[in-house]
Amino acid sequence: MRSIVDEYRHLRSADLALFESFGEDILERTGSASGFDFTVRAILYLVAGHERHHIGVLKERYLGE
Repeated sequence: MRSIVDEYRHLRSADLALFESFGEDILERTGSASGFDFTVRAILYLVAGHERHHIGVLKERYLGE
């Protein structure tokens, strides 16, 4: 379990470092995924929401919250 938590912390830190390095010009760039157009900024929100979802599942299933 400890190694999973450590890995999560490292990945989260790397994600934050990457996202913080983006300037406004990069955040407004667009691309497509699954047939939909997205800005880089929108992808940041999707990543954050996805993480919150998984944290919620872990709490529900393993911590009884």
